[in-house]
Amino acid sequence: MPKDDRMVALTLRDHVTQPEHYHVIMDEFNDLELGILLNHCHLTIGTRLHSAIISMNFGTPAVAINYEHKSMGVMNQLGLPQMATDVKSLMDGSLIDKVKTVLADYDNIKLKVDTAVANEREIGNRITEEILKVLG
Repeated sequence: MPKDDRMVALTLRDHVTQPEHYHVIMDEFNDLELGILLNHCHLTIGTRLHSAIISMNFGTPAVAINYEHKSMGVMNQLGLPQMATDVKSLMDGSLIDKVKTVLADYDNIKLKVDTAVANEREIGNRITEEILKVLG
């Protein structure tokens, strides 16, 4: 059975200092709809690698919380190791420090994220072209 992060988010609402600024969207979104929504954000903190990737593809930097090594590996591949954090950072407060660091250097970070995503997209396009040439 898939895990539903929305239930956790609803529980957290009772613990925030400004609940009027805390919203849990209960709708189901496909990747395109989610990307359009995340494009309007300044920064995404992704509890799933998939959401962080979608966010960055739609122009919003994302900090990916890694429960396994996958998020760290993807961010390292993009040359953005500072945009991944271990799940323990939720407990020890270092996630807050990481987010503050990203926000303090936001324009530079956004440029790095946009450049990394464009480079990765170009690599993917080249690979696709090569495969199509081979398949004829």
